[in-house]
Amino acid sequence: MSECEGLITEYEMLQAEIASNSTSVANVFTVSATATAALIGYGLQSENWLVFLSPFALLLPSLWFVSSQLESTTRIATYIRTFIEPEVEGLAWENRLATLRCRQLHPESRYTVSITGIYGASGLVSLILAWSFAPSDMTTRIVLAAVSTSLLVLTFVLSMKCRACLLPETMTGYLKSWERLRELEREPQEN
Repeated sequence: MSECEGLITEYEMLQAEIASNSTSVANVFTVSATATAALIGYGLQSENWLVFLSPFALLLPSLWFVSSQLESTTRIATYIRTFIEPEVEGLAWENRLATLRCRQLHPESRYTVSITGIYGASGLVSLILAWSFAPSDMTTRIVLAAVSTSLLVLTFVLSMKCRACLLPETMTGYLKSWERLRELEREPQEN
């Protein structure tokens, strides 16, 4: 196998991993959105305010997973830009896409914005319903206020982590790391 064939094989494998990441994100999103809707429905039927807090047991870990998959995709894309596309004539997708983003010719990913928006809206609806059905005693309200604030902050932080994965600054950071690695690989090895 020639070096070019090896790079094309690696490119195809990495693109398949990116596609797998996208499929995983879509599946996790579908399951968590469906389960959240079911929990909200059950909470409305049972009128139990604690049930409305349970969607966060799904939303927060799945949002963390989405973030890690987006970060993995960004890492792979910048690897392709650094090690494969410059070596194989005709491969330029990742570099061209990055150019669109850096020059702001490509709008922010609606996919990421819509996912984080739906997670945020689902969490907010859950909390509003929890407040609506919670007992009105002071202790419950104080605990609910503390829990609500914590859950909203965690949801916001994870949403921003998802969105940060696609920022040009994040990609530039990975590119610099990959380029430094390439330089290290080209240096003569000392015994």
